Amino acid sequence: MTLSNVDITSFNQIEIDFYFYVSSMENGEDFWLRYFDGLNWTTVDSWISGDNINNNTFYNATVFLNSSQYNFATNAGFRFQIDASNRTDYIYIDQVTITGTSGSQAKNPTNMLVEIESQISDLNKNILLYPNPVKDDILNIEMLDVKQFSYKITNITGRTIMNGNSQGVINVSNLKSGMYFIEIKIEDETIIKRFIRE
Repeated sequence: MTLSNVDITSFNQIEIDFYFYVSSMENGEDFWLRYFDGLNWTTVDSWISGDNINNNTFYNATVFLNSSQYNFATNAGFRFQIDASNRTDYIYIDQVTITGTSGSQAKNPTNMLVEIESQISDLNKNILLYPNPVKDDILNIEMLDVKQFSYKITNITGRTIMNGNSQGVINVSNLKSGMYFIEIKIEDETIIKRFIRE
């Protein structure tokens, strides 16, 4: 995934923030964030399966580039690139935000990787979502001792995409590829789960 021909010469720092989900990666396989300085591509950060990332896990990463380390060009580029052994290895990337700052607005340039917890409550452990990622049109939800529930599906920015009542089968054919959150309401408790729509 590549963004090309971006003029960043007016900034002295670039912050790249994004969310991602790891699926079916073998240990040692990795993916990189790369930067194009007008002449060459350079790897600015990398994440390795079995080392600092794991399958079936959501992450939020923040990477900083400073003009003192990289040439900020008029035709700069950014690229996410995966090193995978076959076509069933996936990194799902969502909500990429690239922010340029200059002068006193620049932050302490410390790259960060945060695992997003999926366990919200004890009840959450008894909920099964499958398949995840959703490859076809149906998301199944199984819960102990619960036959019907209300739900709301939001995208990663918090906008409601779908809502309704279900007995465990939800048609998500209208969802575009990406990461989503489903809020399941059971009596006085709300459980939040994340899923991927391929």
